[in-house]
Amino acid sequence: MVPFITLQHHDGKAALGLVNSDLVERCLRQRRCSVCGKVIASRMVFLMRQFDLARKCSAEPALCPPCAAYSQIACPMVAGYMEHYRKSVTPFVERQCDDPACVCRAWTAPEGSSARLGAPAEQWYALWTMRYRLIRDSDGRLAAGFTGLRVLALREVGRPRMQAITQRAAAQSGQEER
Repeated sequence: MVPFITLQHHDGKAALGLVNSDLVERCLRQRRCSVCGKVIASRMVFLMRQFDLARKCSAEPALCPPCAAYSQIACPMVAGYMEHYRKSVTPFVERQCDDPACVCRAWTAPEGSSARLGAPAEQWYALWTMRYRLIRDSDGRLAAGFTGLRVLALREVGRPRMQAITQRAAAQSGQEER
């Protein structure tokens, strides 16, 4: 399944790893799921890193519970399958199609992505809530804010895999020191 907010070529081919900022804003403003695009009428889930939790906001839109469950399995980073972020910008940034009507020539790497290139994978969390406030984050982007709002649940996701990754990395660094 291609997430609703993913950039797509004019012919519909997805550019995985890149998001359409107009669709991100639409999802945030209209409380739409970032995966299926449907309006979320009740409980919603935000998949967040520790950095996002500390800021009490998410620049990525919510997911409906079924799409959140799917994403926690299907997204290799959220699921904990990856030890590090990719070492280079997604190749879709440079892949341009032959359709002159397609806007792919204007695509750029996501903001902040260069800071994560090659960095160790982070623990992800599922924050469950019924609502959020539209705010501007510290970078000036539209975001979902949670300050002063009731959080229904906050759960680690991908944890067993992250523990195994951490233990494997510790064991490897111990072997390298010998």
